[in-house]
Amino acid sequence: MFDFGEVVALMSFAGVLVMAGVFLGGWLVFKSRNATQGEKFLGGVPKGTVFTIPDAAEEIETEAEKNILDKSKDFLKIFERGSK
Repeated sequence: MFDFGEVVALMSFAGVLVMAGVFLGGWLVFKSRNATQGEKFLGGVPKGTVFTIPDAAEEIETEAEKNILDKSKDFLKIFERGSK
């Protein structure tokens, strides 16, 4: 079916494809781990800016927010009694 030279050529070609995949995967891991915030990764969305959640404000702005926080604290006190 295949002679020895063809088998060696096909296996060499397969080896080159496998090694190219290994090197490409290694480069991809290296690139993703060393990307800094704001740097575009593979031409797409900059890393670290899309999924960054801004810090919550320290101050309570409205009376409604204060009421919700007070009610939440009262509700959570129910669970604190059982944990002791």
